[in-house]
Amino acid sequence: MRRFFSALVLLAIGVAVLGYFRDWYTVSATENPLSDRVDVSVHIDRSKIRYDARQAKEAARSLRREVAEIFEDREETSLPDLGR
Repeated sequence: MRRFFSALVLLAIGVAVLGYFRDWYTVSATENPLSDRVDVSVHIDRSKIRYDARQAKEAARSLRREVAEIFEDREETSLPDLGR
């Protein structure tokens, strides 16, 4: 169970890092010297996330088609000709 939670935490950290570098969200901090407070805000760009998700789906479909074509070509060339 501990390994599962460790893997889950690592996955969440990986998604957070990926999201930061893909500009899915931005984090900003503003310091108020009069009240000795730091305000932190997170802005999430949902349209960027949706766009990247569509691009990833299309890339996965394209890769799946290419792999299927490779295996179809191999099956056709490796089958013995039983009609002779």
